[in-house]
Amino acid sequence: MIEKAAALAENKGWDFEILSPRQLAVAIASPRWQFFHAVDIYCSIDGGAWGFVMLKEFEILSEREQEVNLAVCRLQQFCEPGEFDLVEQPDCFIRYARDIDIAEEVETHLGSGINKALAKIDTAWTVLQLVNWGGKSVDEAIAHVGSSELQELRTEQSSGSGKVE
Repeated sequence: MIEKAAALAENKGWDFEILSPRQLAVAIASPRWQFFHAVDIYCSIDGGAWGFVMLKEFEILSEREQEVNLAVCRLQQFCEPGEFDLVEQPDCFIRYARDIDIAEEVETHLGSGINKALAKIDTAWTVLQLVNWGGKSVDEAIAHVGSSELQELRTEQSSGSGKVE
């Protein structure tokens, strides 16, 4: 079943490696920044349930830790239906995870889900950078980024177009 995800990766020009019949490791370029997200794509035995986990390295300044954690909490609502958090062991990563039930057209639905997740994690990364390195408050960072990007995510969620069935 993972061959469908590998075909998607190949069609999109992503670097990938099949790790097992149900797991694919992919390096996906950020559409906005010049870095790559490490993504693991998983599928169930029958190929009806899919999931992916995106990781982006992140270093938290000790004096900004409380503000960064507050920003993560505030951003979680914008990253639904996926899970968004920081994983701090052994290194710190921004993590976005999502499960998707896909009955047909795996490449289309999985690709759409990953594209939406990329937009969300890039927006969240920008907010966290402003809070962590820019010294902005959470509200200032969200206002700076959010006027267009976070509103787009809100609209997508409220209209239901962000949901992949």
